[in-house]
Amino acid sequence: MISRGKGFRFSSLLLLSSLLTSCGGGSYTVGTSNPNPPSGNTSYFPYQQGRLGADGAYSVPLGGGQSLGIFGDTFIGPSTATGRTQATGFIPNSIAISTCSKQSCTFQYYWSGMNTSTPGPVFSAPNNDWFWPMDGFVYNRTLYLALMQMHATASGGACGLAYSGAQMASVNNYAAPPSQWSVTYQNLNTGGSAVPGPSIVVGQGANGNLDPSNPLGANYAYLFTVVPSSSSSAPYMALVRLPLNQLNSAARPGNATWEYLKSDSTWGTWQDTNTILPSDNSVVINPGATEMTVRYHHSTNQWIAVYPIGLDNKAHYSRRPLFVPGDAIDKSKLHSQRLHVMPRKNMLNSKTLVGSRLLTPATQRLKAILPTT
Repeated sequence: MISRGKGFRFSSLLLLSSLLTSCGGGSYTVGTSNPNPPSGNTSYFPYQQGRLGADGAYSVPLGGGQSLGIFGDTFIGPSTATGRTQATGFIPNSIAISTCSKQSCTFQYYWSGMNTSTPGPVFSAPNNDWFWPMDGFVYNRTLYLALMQMHATASGGACGLAYSGAQMASVNNYAAPPSQWSVTYQNLNTGGSAVPGPSIVVGQGANGNLDPSNPLGANYAYLFTVVPSSSSSAPYMALVRLPLNQLNSAARPGNATWEYLKSDSTWGTWQDTNTILPSDNSVVINPGATEMTVRYHHSTNQWIAVYPIGLDNKAHYSRRPLFVPGDAIDKSKLHSQRLHVMPRKNMLNSKTLVGSRLLTPATQRLKAILPTT
């Protein structure tokens, strides 16, 4: 069964993208860079089984035409509900298992206490905290999911919210019905100085290796990490990694094999007792975001990052090599372009397909192409 208590939490409607997103409103226009969903009759993540929309969507391929969708704040209601106005509750995370064949998909949703009087999230944080999802992957017959641990604060923070840290959930029986999952948690970091896991790369890149200069580079999990900037309100993305054979003992403090990408594109030790990355960490993507996906596309030999921009409509995307091991990063290769976001009134009902990742309400993701040459 799912470990830890149910922990019902009514959190903010806005998913915190660190300080990148503002809590204000505004008028916005829809960008033109978003591809259309595939043709067919599939309705992605329909309102059914009492699930009435959610944000913060990630997907993890499970094989056999199945994918796991992990969502953040989720509206829930009676199993017969067909619209948002019938919502009776709000939980910080939920999941869906999709089974697809060609253009047709079916969806099975799940949360703790589903369609009962005591609903709760799939993943429950300790105390009064809650988990919002980050990226995940399957390795050696185990499902690994990074989770952002949050808490309410009266002492500032975006929208009155702040980081408690990041954890990694592991499920070694993910093929079983979710109600039977055995979930264990490991602490990845404490506080908000470095939040690993918005995107995780495993077995990606040319020959499945993100670090082609190192023949052993494919033996790591690479975690993009949100780092607050000291010079502006926007965070940036750094990169840390952990050997795949250490995934089941990844907890910090305790594991001394964590490394971070340095500004000279070499790897340095990230001390397991240090919650802050060393000052020579590399700025891999700027600005960064707590919701993003980085994947390698063999057809174009490109790394593609999909991530949101701030509601202030002033965020930019960067195009550059992800990194060139052994070489200093050429800052002149950074480019930026003004982007637009979808009106918030439309975000709550939007369903957008980008590449192999299904994106749902609250934040419109946009692409940044990161050439490898």
